[in-house]
Amino acid sequence: MNPENLELHDATIHGMIVNYSERTVVLRLEIYADLDAKKRVAAEIRFSGVERLSDVSDFGSLADNRTAGNVTYWSPAVGYGTTNIYLAGGLIAITAQSVTVVLVG
Repeated sequence: MNPENLELHDATIHGMIVNYSERTVVLRLEIYADLDAKKRVAAEIRFSGVERLSDVSDFGSLADNRTAGNVTYWSPAVGYGTTNIYLAGGLIAITAQSVTVVLVG
């Protein structure tokens, strides 16, 4: 799935797997796969060649907004760059060589 075509508004973030030695980050979410979808599906956003990761998350706010969706917006990098993921309670910024989105559910 092309990250540029994915709208993350109202997605729910479940977790993050960071592998420092492999320089990878995987975000686990439930997303609406397209604008007409009625139900969220499991997905992973995978970053490789990670150079920097910044995460400022308010766990209480994320939990409180989970049902409605605790992801408000994202700006994915095209190729190398920084992807910003805006949360109901925070921000995740990842600078990486590449970003891919995979449906897992």
